[in-house]
Amino acid sequence: MDPVAAMGAAIVRAATEDNWQQISETVVELWGRLLPHQAAAVEADLAELRQALQANPVGRTSPRRQLLEEVWQLRFQRLTEVGRSDPADLRRFIEQRLVPLLPDEAAPEPTSVVLEARATDHGVVFQAGRDQRVHYRTDPS
Repeated sequence: MDPVAAMGAAIVRAATEDNWQQISETVVELWGRLLPHQAAAVEADLAELRQALQANPVGRTSPRRQLLEEVWQLRFQRLTEVGRSDPADLRRFIEQRLVPLLPDEAAPEPTSVVLEARATDHGVVFQAGRDQRVHYRTDPS
């Protein structure tokens, strides 16, 4: 999933956190930069989201929560489609300003990693996006 769209679900998961005000202000700031005419509506929707989840808490797997996450995923996805910013700038803002505010369990998965390598002659390249084990067997011949 696109890391920007994944932020929508993360926002819903963080809606009942103690630092919600700061999270909400940062989301509104992001909207204000990219789609200023929607910033006030987003601010109101974020307040409504928090109020709804505090009044009627739902489990992580409830259909209502999944629906809310999908709605906010679509809103963040739309930022990449109609926003006035370079997608790399948008991702950077999210990673630097928004993700640090989120609790670990609410933060989206890290973005994907692209690795490139080139080995020449008898060179060997080992690359991994996460864990990697390499077992060398030397041929006695």
